[in-house]
Amino acid sequence: MPLPRQTLADLVIAADIVAFGQLDPEQPFAFVAEQIVKGQVTDRHVDLFADSTTRRQLAADSNRHVLLVKSREGWQNLGVVDAEFEQIVRRILLFAAEWNRADGAARRLEYFLSLWNPDHRSQFELAYLELGKAPYAAIRQFGRQIAFEDLQPLLTRRDYLEWRALAILMVAQRDDPASQQLITDGFAQCTRYGTTANLAAWATGYVEVHRSAGVDVIEQEYFRNPGRTEVEIRGVLAALSVQARQNDVKLRERIVVGYGSALSVHPQVAGLVVRDLADWNESRYAQEIGLILANPELKFDEGERMRLERYARAAGD
Repeated sequence: MPLPRQTLADLVIAADIVAFGQLDPEQPFAFVAEQIVKGQVTDRHVDLFADSTTRRQLAADSNRHVLLVKSREGWQNLGVVDAEFEQIVRRILLFAAEWNRADGAARRLEYFLSLWNPDHRSQFELAYLELGKAPYAAIRQFGRQIAFEDLQPLLTRRDYLEWRALAILMVAQRDDPASQQLITDGFAQCTRYGTTANLAAWATGYVEVHRSAGVDVIEQEYFRNPGRTEVEIRGVLAALSVQARQNDVKLRERIVVGYGSALSVHPQVAGLVVRDLADWNESRYAQEIGLILANPELKFDEGERMRLERYARAAGD
C-alpha cells in the first residue's frame, strides 16, 4: 500500500464537513449523510459511487457507516467504520483545537499512541501513520513501548513495504539481541544488494544499535565506495543527519568526520552535507567545498550552489 501523504485525522480536521453515511435508499449506488458531526449541509445526498465491497460491508452490519468528508475538492469516502472508530473520529474533532496549541503535537502523539491496537486494523493503521509523523527523538521513546510481535507484520508483509520505515526505527530502540540482530541483518542486506527501499530507516536503525561503529561501516561501505549510487548516498546521509541531531556529541563528531569521505568521493551530494555542517556551525570543510564549486563537471541547482558558496565564505571569514 502506498504511504498516504495525509492521515485520516489530517483529512477529518481539514474538512469543512464530516459525516457518517449509509447507502442512499433511493440511489443504492450512492450515499446519504445520516449524521453530520462537523459543518452543515443543505443536501444530504452524497454523489459518490458505492462499490460492491462497501455495499457488502454496510449490509453485513447495520451499525457500520461510511466516513465521508467534504472539502473544496468535493466529497471523499474515507472507508467503512464501526461504532468504536466513529468515537475516535468524534474525539479527533473534539481535540483538534487543542492540538493546534504550542504543546499540541505532543498531546496528539500521546492520544494516538493510546490507540495502538493491532487487533483493530483501521485503528492500528491510523495510529501507526500518526506515530510515523513524530520526530525521531519521540520515536526513540515510544519505540521501546511497542511489542515486537506488533511490529512483525509491518516488517514482513509485502503490502506494508512502503510503511515499513517506522517499524524499523521502533525495532531499533529495543535492546534484546533478536531485535538488534534483525536491524543488523536488514542493513547488511541493503549494503550487499544495493537496496534503496527504506535504506534511510535501516541505516538510522543500524547506527542506533552500533553507534560510532555503525558510522564506521557506513563510511567504508558507502562514502568511500565510488560505485554507490547517489540515491544510496542520499539515503545514508539522511540517516546520519537524523542521528547527529540527537544530542550525542561524540557520535556527531564521528559523523562529521565521515562527511569528509562523502565530499571526497561523492561531491555531488555536497549540498546535503553542507546543510548539516552549517546547522552545526562546523566549518572544517571550507577548502573542500571551494574545490567542489570550482569543478565545472559538478552541477548544482541554484539553491544548492548558493548554500555551498555561503558555507565557503562563512568558513573562510
